[in-house]
Amino acid sequence: MPSLLRLAGLAPKYALWIIALVASLLIASGAINLYFSWRENEAHIDALQVEKARGAAARIQQYIADIEQQVGWTLLPATPLTAGGGLTVDPLQLRRLEFLKLLRQAPAITDAAWIDPQGLEQVRVSRLVPDAVGQAISRADDAAFTQTTEGRTWRSAVTFRKFTEPYLRVARRAGASGGVTVADINLKFVWEVVSALQLGSGGVAYVVDDHGTLVAHPDISLVLKKTDLGSLPQVRDALQRLAPPPTTALGSGTAAAPSAAGARADAAGGDDAIDPSGRRVLAAAARIEPLGWTVLVESPRSEALAPVVASAWRLGLVLVAGLALSALASALLARTLVRPIRALQDGAERIGAGDFEHRIEVSTRDEVQALAEQFNQMAASLQANVGELESRVAERTSELAEANEAKSRFLAAASHDLRQPVHALGLFVGQLRGADSEAARQELLGHIEHSVASFEGLLEALLDISRLDAGAVPVRRQVLALEPTLEHLIRGQAAAAGHKGLRLGMRVSEGLRRGHMGVVSDPGLFERVLTNLLTNAVRYTPHGGVLLTARERGDEVELRVIDSGVGIAPDQLPHVFREFYRVPGQTTGGDPGLGLGLAIVRRLTELLGHRLEVRSSLGRGSVFSLRLPRATGAAMLEAAAAAAAVNAPPPASELLAGRRVLVIDDDAAVRQAMLGQLQQWGLRVQAVANEAQALAALAQPAAPEAILCDLRLADSVSGLELALRLRQRYPVPTAIVTGETTADQMQAVREAGLALLSKPVRPARLRAQLEAMLGEPGQG
Repeated sequence: MPSLLRLAGLAPKYALWIIALVASLLIASGAINLYFSWRENEAHIDALQVEKARGAAARIQQYIADIEQQVGWTLLPATPLTAGGGLTVDPLQLRRLEFLKLLRQAPAITDAAWIDPQGLEQVRVSRLVPDAVGQAISRADDAAFTQTTEGRTWRSAVTFRKFTEPYLRVARRAGASGGVTVADINLKFVWEVVSALQLGSGGVAYVVDDHGTLVAHPDISLVLKKTDLGSLPQVRDALQRLAPPPTTALGSGTAAAPSAAGARADAAGGDDAIDPSGRRVLAAAARIEPLGWTVLVESPRSEALAPVVASAWRLGLVLVAGLALSALASALLARTLVRPIRALQDGAERIGAGDFEHRIEVSTRDEVQALAEQFNQMAASLQANVGELESRVAERTSELAEANEAKSRFLAAASHDLRQPVHALGLFVGQLRGADSEAARQELLGHIEHSVASFEGLLEALLDISRLDAGAVPVRRQVLALEPTLEHLIRGQAAAAGHKGLRLGMRVSEGLRRGHMGVVSDPGLFERVLTNLLTNAVRYTPHGGVLLTARERGDEVELRVIDSGVGIAPDQLPHVFREFYRVPGQTTGGDPGLGLGLAIVRRLTELLGHRLEVRSSLGRGSVFSLRLPRATGAAMLEAAAAAAAVNAPPPASELLAGRRVLVIDDDAAVRQAMLGQLQQWGLRVQAVANEAQALAALAQPAAPEAILCDLRLADSVSGLELALRLRQRYPVPTAIVTGETTADQMQAVREAGLALLSKPVRPARLRAQLEAMLGEPGQG
C-alpha cells in the first residue's frame, strides 16, 4: 500500500515539474527579450534625439550666422561719398538706406543702429519706433561699443523687451575708425525651431546658454522667468562635456559659422537625467559653438519603456496560456505514465514472489512497453541465467588469469632484457679478477663499460616505453651517424643468430658508408625500434638469414630488415602491430615472444614521426621498412664529434683535483661507489645519509663546494625539499641524482632550477656535470 501511495503521487509531481520547466523557459526567454528590447529602444531613442539635437543646433547656428553675415554687409566707411554729377551723398542717409534694406532682407532684425567712432549713435532704423538720423545719442558706455573689436562679432546675453519675446543683440566694427553696427535679433525663430520638434507625447527640446539659463523653450513662460536649468544632471553634463577649451572660446569671435559646429552632439546625463518635475528622461545635447548655447532634447523614459511594457503584457498572456496548456498536458501525460508503471510494479511483485509464468501486459509502444517485455524475458530466463552467470564468472576468471599471465610474461621479458647486460657484466667482472695482463684488463674494462651502457640504454628504453600510452616519453631528436649505430645493433644480435645458425649481415649504401650522411632521430628510441625488428626477425627465421640494409631515398633514408623466415599470411598483416598478438602457427621451436615487440615498434615510430611499412609472404619471409629524415654535411661532422666526446673515456684533468663535494644518499652502497669514483678523480668527498649529517658537513670551515643529493631519502624525506632548504642557508651548486621516472617529479626539479642526473649515471656524464657546477678553481 505505501508503494501504491507513492506511485499515486507521480502524476502531480510530474505535472509540477513540467509546469515549472515551461514557466522557467517562458520567463527566461521573455526576460531576455524584454531586456534587449529595452536596450534597443533606449539606444534608438538616444540616436534619434542626438540627430534631432544636432539638426536643431545646425539650423539655429546657420540662422544666426546668416543674419550676422547680412549685418556685415552694412559696414560702410564714415566719410561722405560722391555720386555722379559731383553730388555728395550724406553717409548717414546712405547708412540708413542700407539698414532699411537689412530689415527687409532679415525679418528677424527689429532694430539696427550705427555708433560712430566717438561712441555717438548717429543712425537708428527700427520696426517698432520711428527712425532717427544724426541725433548723436551717446552710447560710449554701451557694451556693444566698448567690447566689440575689429574682425569679431560681439553678442549679448538673451534679453526680453517688455517680457514678451527674447532678443539677441549683435555688433560688428567697421575697421579701426569705422564705428560699430548694432542689430537686435528677435529669437522667435529659435523658439519656433524647438517647439516644432516632434518628440513623442512627452518629449521636449530647449536651448540654454553657457550658464544653464533657458534661451528657448516651447513653454515661453519658463524663458520669460529666466529659468536656470544648470542644476539638472543632463544640462550640467552637456555643459561640461560639450564646452570648448578656453582658447577656442576666446578666439572664435568671427561671424563665419564653423562647418562642424553642429556635429558636437552626444547623449547627456546618462541614467541620472531628470526634467524639472523630477521625471526620469533620456536626453541628448548639441553645442552651438558661436553662440555658446546648447540644444537639449529630452524624452520620458516611460516612452522608451512603453514597447517593453506592451511586450511584458503579451508575455504574461503567453505565460498564462502556456502554463494552462502545460498543466493540462502534464496531467494527461503523468496519468498515462503512471498507469503502466503500476502494472510493472504488480508484475515485478509477482515475479519476485516466484510466479515466473506471469506476463506483464503493457501496450504503450514506448520505453515502458520495452521495459515490460524485458521483465517478461527476465521471468522466462531467470533459471537459465543462474547457470549462465556461473559460466560468465568462470570466463571472467579465466580472462583475469590470462591478463595476469600476460603481465607476468611481459615482466619476465623485461627482466630478461635487463638481466642480459647484468649477466654479462658479472662475467666480465669475474674475468677481470683473473686477468694477468694490463692489455687484458683494459679490454675487459671496455667490455664492462659497454655492458653498463647497454644496461642503461635498455633500462631507459623500457621505462620510456611504459609511458608511451601516457604521452610522457620525451623525444630528443639529433643527427646520428648511421653506420656505427647499425654495426652496434648487428653485434648485439650476432650471438642469437649464430646460435640458430643464421647468416646476419648489413648492407649500407656508399654515401652512408663514407660517413657524410646520417639520419635525424632520437638515439635511444631509434635503437629500440631496430633492436625489436632485428630480434623479431631472428626469432621467426628458422634457416637462411637476416639482412639489415640502408640506402638514400631523396631527402630520406630507408632502412630494411629482411628475413627468410616463416612469413605472415596476408589476412594476418593488419594485426601484427597489436599488443600481445602472435601470428597463429608462427613458431620456430624457440621462444615465441610476448607479442609486444612490433606493438612497441609501431608506437615508437608514430612518436618519432617515422614511416613504417611491412611486406610478407607466407613461407618466404618478411621485409620491414623504416623511413626517416636524412642529414648531411656539417651536421654530420658535429654529430660525430659529439658522439666521440660522449663515448670517449674521460680525459685526465686537473679541474676537479682538490675540490670539495658533498654526497647525500641513504643507500650505503651508492655512497661507497660515489665516494670511490669521485676520489679517483682527485675530489675531496664527504658522503652522508641525512640532513643532520649534511648540515654538519656544510658548517665546517672547509665546506663543500658542490652537492649531489638523491631525490628519495630514508623515512620518505624528499631530497628536493632538503636541497632547497640547504641552498637557502648555503648557496652551493646542487644537482639531484634520482632513479625516479615520473614526469611530475622531473618537472619539479627543473622548475626549482637544479641540475638533474638520472640513475644509472655514466661516469663521463657525472664528471661533466661536476665540472659545470664547480667551474674553474675558486669560482665555487
